[in-house]
Amino acid sequence: MTKDRDIELKKKIGNKIRSLRLNKDLTQADVCGDEAELTIRELARIENGYVFPSLSKLVF
Repeated sequence: MTKDRDIELKKKIGNKIRSLRLNKDLTQADVCGDEAELTIRELARIENGYVFPSLSKLVF
């Protein structure tokens, strides 16, 4: 996968996750709860397309 496609895919995944969260009227804090599984910072980095979410984070 090229770097440009990698960046594009991270942004697309992040936007989809953010869209799903907002459609349910949830804040990042609502999704993360006690942050044992996912921190607000991790979720923000995923939604902003900086990192790929791991499979365990997608399942969460």
